[in-house]
Amino acid sequence: LKGKYDVDAAFDGQEGLLYAKQEIYDLIILDIMMPVMDGYEVLSVMNKDHIIDYIPVIVISGEQEADKVEKTYDLGALDYILKPFEPRIVRRRVLATVMLFEKQRELSYKLKAQMEENSRKVDEKTGLLSYASFFFACDTLIESGKIEEDYFMVAIDIEHFRLFNDWFGRE
Repeated sequence: LKGKYDVDAAFDGQEGLLYAKQEIYDLIILDIMMPVMDGYEVLSVMNKDHIIDYIPVIVISGEQEADKVEKTYDLGALDYILKPFEPRIVRRRVLATVMLFEKQRELSYKLKAQMEENSRKVDEKTGLLSYASFFFACDTLIESGKIEEDYFMVAIDIEHFRLFNDWFGRE
């Protein structure tokens, strides 16, 4: 991997977490058994600080117990590789994870751009937000966490609205 990527190595979980907070990496390979802070703690902090949203993590460990493996997935790891491992296989899984994460990120940006474009659409006759714009505005408001009181949001699909357009003219 050193030929294709710049590789930083941390000697304990706390140092690795510090690296992850200072720079956005293409991928983190994380061991569970580390001094100072183990891999579970690192994953927990990465979740709490939303680092895991931007950097994919592959866990490498000798731990085979299903509950422990599942715990790493629950904490946000995208893959789990058992020790001892074959370096060629690890390389392939790293490349695949990076590629898939990049594709997901690309699709997410495209979707967000499309949703933002749709959010600016207003019905010419009524001056109200279009159907897609209304729901985008609602989602944005809800996700912002700035709602401090209860709100009611109403979307009405009016049957035979074409009659209104026919009566008042259509542009």
